[in-house]
Amino acid sequence: MANRLQVIYIEDDALVRRASVQSLQLAGFDVAGFESAEAADKAIVADNAGVIVSDIRLPGMSGLELL
Repeated sequence: MANRLQVIYIEDDALVRRASVQSLQLAGFDVAGFESAEAADKAIVADNAGVIVSDIRLPGMSGLELL
């Protein structure tokens, strides 16, 4: 499906991130999961993300700083 919505999911807790990414994929979304705002920053620009879901409290740059 070429027109699926691109979701960037940012969560530093690996278990929560994996479960959430899998749930979103099963719901039909194209999801990329990241453990930090810094790691997601480049993907947001490169992939032209449609939706960003981010934890607020992240090590380094916070989710709010990223947005």
